[in-house]
Order: sequence, then C-alpha cells, then structure tokens
Amino acid sequence: MDAAYLKCLQDRRPRVLQKEGKMSRDVVLEFLEACNVKMDLPEVQEKLRRKITETGALPETVANEVHDEVMELLGFEVAYGHSCFAEFGASQEFASDKEVAKAYARWRGHSSEIMFKMLYDYWQSGGELHVDAVVKHQMMKHGAKAQLNNMSNEERRSLLETSIDKVNVFSKLPPEGRQRYLERLEDQELLEFTKGEILVATLVQSRQQLLHRTE
Repeated sequence: MDAAYLKCLQDRRPRVLQKEGKMSRDVVLEFLEACNVKMDLPEVQEKLRRKITETGALPETVANEVHDEVMELLGFEVAYGHSCFAEFGASQEFASDKEVAKAYARWRGHSSEIMFKMLYDYWQSGGELHVDAVVKHQMMKHGAKAQLNNMSNEERRSLLETSIDKVNVFSKLPPEGRQRYLERLEDQELLEFTKGEILVATLVQSRQQLLHRTE
C-alpha cells in the first residue's frame, strides 16, 4: 500500500516544479503524510542506519533528503517548497487548524522516534556516539521505556522513590543547568535517571487525571 501511494505521487508529479505561489493546506497535509510513509521504507531505514554507523550521530541529513524528495514529488522546487512550508507553519491558519497541527506533531514524532531508536540500538550494540548530552538524553528515553516495561511493580516503585527528588530538582533548573547536569552523568546513570523521569511524569499525569475526575 505504501509503495502504491508513493507511485501515485510519482505519477502525479508535475513536470515543472513550482517556484511561486502559496502552498495549500492539502499539500501541507500530503507532505507530512508522504514523509512518514517514506521514512518507513526499508531502503530509507537502511540509509538511516548506515549514516548512524558512519557518524555516531542522528542521521538528520538522510531525513532531510527524504523531505527534499517529497517536496519535489508534490511539485515544489526544494528550497522554495521548504520556505512555503515554513511560512505556513508560522501562519495563523496553522495555529488554528487542529488537523494540520496534529499531523505536524505526528510527522515530527514519527521521524524522531525512528532516528532516536536506531541511535539507541547502535549505542546498545557498542557503537560510539558523537552527540551532545541533550540528544543522548532524548535517545535514552527509548531504552528507558523498554526497560520499564520489563520491570516489576516493586522495582518501578523503588526506582520512583529514589528518583523523585532528583527529577523534581532537575525540572526546576534553567535549560543551561539541565544540560550541565546531564553532561555530568555517565551513560548508565543517564539511562537510570531517564527511567526515573518517565515514572515521575507518569505519576504526575495520573494525579492530574484523578483530580479532573473529582472536580
């Protein structure tokens, strides 16, 4: 189905790429969906893995190539298309359009999920990372979630008790303070801290939901 969808876009591709005019809402939605589909293709994911192996970093250049290819599939010259996309994203129309905002969030989340998971798998296999503490922190969330799923309730409760104060202090730090804190942690310490963060966030969310039910 994904291949058929992309072939349909290829068949519809205009011979002359657009270099003027606005990008319509429908094209924005099509761009977001087509990017998601291409990121799931085996050949694209293989490129992502190769780039991670080469660089030890997020394969953002490969993701950007996907965006460029989709922009041309939809009939826009690459640089102009991206400027139109950015302009739409900054518009009041985008701010008030829940469907587009949801699709945009799904697009951002889908790409990030794929790349951070691959980066985590590379690190787990013994690969050397060349990323800053903030990127590594985001990457660890994928491993942290998987490990939490395999922990017993008692293990999660114990980790929550030992983590809650540290996480609360961390959450009150300014951005530069958070980065300095993350930079001081060894990889395994960062993984444990991230698991604690997730548990605390889950606890806070549960309490908020309970509060809303009782109001």
